[in-house]
Amino acid sequence: RLAQALRSAIVSGIFFLFGGILALGPFLANENFNAASRTSMLVAFLALTCFSFLKAKMTTQRTWEVIFRYFLMAAGVLAGSWLVAKLF
Repeated sequence: RLAQALRSAIVSGIFFLFGGILALGPFLANENFNAASRTSMLVAFLALTCFSFLKAKMTTQRTWEVIFRYFLMAAGVLAGSWLVAKLF
């Protein structure tokens, strides 16, 4: 069980870093903040859709339910980020 937990933690960490790099990449490649933010959002939502689709297929869940659930979670993160930016 410990080996499985460690493997799961390492895989989660790698994909967490990969997701962060995907979102940060457009800002490093483009000095125009507005264009970079649009590109970053597009890349993040495309990656989220692909991940949700793969997860649904691997876990034999309904595809649209998984995609919708992850989009709701992403919308919550986006709303929280927007709220923090407005407050501070």
